[in-house]
Formats: sequence, C-alpha cells, structure tokens
Amino acid sequence: MRVLLAAVALAAVWGAHAQAPTNVLIHRYDGMGYQPCEPSIAVSPADPDIVVAGSILDNVYRSEDGGATWTRERLESPHGVFGDPCVVGSSTGDFYYLHLSDPSGKGWADAGLLDRIVCQRSKDGGERWSRGSYMGLNGAKDQDSGIGRLVRTYDLLVVTTIVDTWNHELG
Repeated sequence: MRVLLAAVALAAVWGAHAQAPTNVLIHRYDGMGYQPCEPSIAVSPADPDIVVAGSILDNVYRSEDGGATWTRERLESPHGVFGDPCVVGSSTGDFYYLHLSDPSGKGWADAGLLDRIVCQRSKDGGERWSRGSYMGLNGAKDQDSGIGRLVRTYDLLVVTTIVDTWNHELG
C-alpha cells in the first residue's frame, strides 16, 4: 500500500512539472526588410525576470516578466547594425549586444560592410543601448559571427571569424 501511495504521489508531482510551456510570439514578420532569424537570447543573472533577445537584422527584444510579454525596438549604432546578434547578460544586470557592422548603411552594396564586430552595452536591463565600440577592424578583411561570453563579472571574451575572401561557389 505504501508503494502504491508513493507511486501515486510521484506521478502527481511529475505530471505537474511535465506540462509543456506556452510558446510566446515575440515578433510577427510584416514582409518588410529582413525576416528575423539567427536569434540570441540572454536572461539577466541579476534578475531572471529581465530577458533580452536579438535577431537579424537589427532587432532587440526585451521582457520584464520572464518572457511572458515582449517589446521590440531597432538597435542603432554609428558603426551600423547588420545581423549575427549575440546577446550576453552579466551578473551586474548589464547586457552586451554583439553584431556585425554596416558603417555606410548601404548593406551589400558597400565593400565596408562587415569590417568590424560592434559591441553595444545596456546598463539598464536592455532599455537603452550605448552607441557601441568595435573590434577587429582589419583592412579589407570581413569580420563574421562575433560570439561573446562573460568569463568573470567584467571580462567579456569575444571570438570572431576573420574572412579573407568569400567563396560563394562552394555548396
């Protein structure tokens, strides 16, 4: 009898925790510009209710209720914003948003596209962002896919790919 009661209690607890989470739509594509893709998301270690996400091309999303509801803004920088977002949250509540550059704003029409990785910082949980600083400016070589991780509280490690030439004929 005790084994049966324990099994029923375990099944009740398991059933309560095994419910599927509710999907939340944070961006409905309107057909204009680039369709959002390549998402990056970070939860604040200082306050898990604050969640910040990014997607191509220049979208930044913010939630104050653990992801139940979201707001969307467009990220801007004098160095340009051209996708490949990587959002990192710090233990102090700051967020870092790494992305590709587009200094002229002309996209693929300008050879200066992708000339650096830009890092923008938010000190208020993703509400406002710095103008950004950059790394990797290296002549005609492109920078691609900046990936960031906080090693310690104030040490942001960034890994990037430097591209000498693109070969679009490889399949």
